Amino acid sequence: MPFPKPAQLKRAFRLIPASKVTLRRRLMLYLFSALCVFAVLILLLLSLFNILNPISGTFERVLSQQLEVSALQIQHDLDELSSWADRFSSQLSAQIQRYLKASRLSFDDLKNNGEALIDLQSSTYSTLYSYLQTAPCSGAFYMLDTSVNTGLEDPYYSGLYLKYANLYAENTVNSHVCLFRGSSSVARENDINLHSTWQYETKAGDFPHLDGLLRGTQNQRLSAICKLPDAWEHARFLCAPILDDQGRTIGVCGYEISDLFFQLSYRTIDSQFQHFVCALLDQTSEGYTGQFAGSRSGYMPATAGPLHLEKSRGLTLFFSNNTAFIGASSPLKLDDGIHSVAVMLPHSLYKSAMRRGQLCLASILFILAMAALFICLWISKRYVAPILEGLDRIKGDLSSPEPSNIPEINDLLNFLAQKDKNYEEELQRAEERFALARSELEQLASRKYGEIDPDGYTIFLSNLHTLTPKEKEIFSLYLDGKTAKEIQQILGINENTLKYHNKNIYSKLGVSSRKQLLQYAALMKQRGESSNSLAASSERSS
Repeated sequence: MPFPKPAQLKRAFRLIPASKVTLRRRLMLYLFSALCVFAVLILLLLSLFNILNPISGTFERVLSQQLEVSALQIQHDLDELSSWADRFSSQLSAQIQRYLKASRLSFDDLKNNGEALIDLQSSTYSTLYSYLQTAPCSGAFYMLDTSVNTGLEDPYYSGLYLKYANLYAENTVNSHVCLFRGSSSVARENDINLHSTWQYETKAGDFPHLDGLLRGTQNQRLSAICKLPDAWEHARFLCAPILDDQGRTIGVCGYEISDLFFQLSYRTIDSQFQHFVCALLDQTSEGYTGQFAGSRSGYMPATAGPLHLEKSRGLTLFFSNNTAFIGASSPLKLDDGIHSVAVMLPHSLYKSAMRRGQLCLASILFILAMAALFICLWISKRYVAPILEGLDRIKGDLSSPEPSNIPEINDLLNFLAQKDKNYEEELQRAEERFALARSELEQLASRKYGEIDPDGYTIFLSNLHTLTPKEKEIFSLYLDGKTAKEIQQILGINENTLKYHNKNIYSKLGVSSRKQLLQYAALMKQRGESSNSLAASSERSS
């Protein structure tokens, strides 16, 4: 069965008579619309306070994916470099031992022996060059704990240090190699240029991490970021010790990862957040420093000083003196855990994206709120207004009620009209009964008056002025039909006091009992003489 089209549904809806819609259903529709408006307003408030924002969820998802990709790539490259460094160290150790054995020299004999050191560098150049070409790095080196001149004030290390001179992409196949440290004769033999800051040997202290490995005070394979001596570049090193046949550390070899190589190799993937930054951070006593790689679109942030970390709503805020980022980090599974991979976005761009998301969501919710409000007004006009009109009819004349399109209102109007009719009939019957009772009462009063002594009644009326104010008050209460107990409570007197006043009243009015007094009082009330007689008695007493 095919699903009906909107036009067909509209026609079917119009065919439903409005009079068939009950009051209960109308109120349910109105309440449902009101709840929809309330729910939309709640969502709007949640959006304005950044509790509900689809951009936030998208950002966290993209951030998580980017961090996973970057961390896996960096971890893979460092694991590969570490493996190459171990092979490099083993091959250099064996090659140095073979050279010393062929030259009939010990390692200590290399000190101050320039010819032997140059010859050793020449023999190991091809090994260093091949490892440079195969590993993902910007340079390769080895440094031995010996020197051509040990008599200098500052100690030096002899060895070779090759670097790429013209990096422009992460692929280093077509990059030229230059000599950063080592003998210039080795450079001439292999037709390579010297670096602009070339030196023959490496001064102790230029690379503190390498000094620690040579002295055995440090076993960390990946160094922190440091500035290359006499150069503008910054780099870090992944190292391995060079051992002699007795297991003693005689040197260090490894790979250089320069800032430029890191930027070219670990650029972030373009997404709707185009300015993600990848970083390999080092934890220091002053904060976090490290290497940064921008996005493939060419964005690269400017950072100055160490970064500090602060947790913010499940994310990490990275900030320094001049910049701030927001993102997440993951520890690097290497060494002692002071390195971590981070992916972040400039905080200003993050706030701008959140505002755009809030504005978009707020606009959608505002449109929904207006639509729900319109529906409420339409339902109110179509269904609730007739109810109010019906209630107004109830307040008005029910003798000829106008029909309503609401069954319940019509039933109520008919019920009230019938009640009014029944009430009028009952009132007419009550008036007829009242007239009959009044006629009978008058006849009864006439008969009672015939039973009462006229002279005694005349004396009774003429002596009313002889009553004291208190006695008149008690007599008035008897006229009102009060009992003895009620009179005692009203006047605040006891039974004996009332008897005393009753005795005086009987004596002055010429009655022998309270029954006779009440008969005369009832006759006065029946004839309307009570107020006139009491007023006259008051005038006489005054």
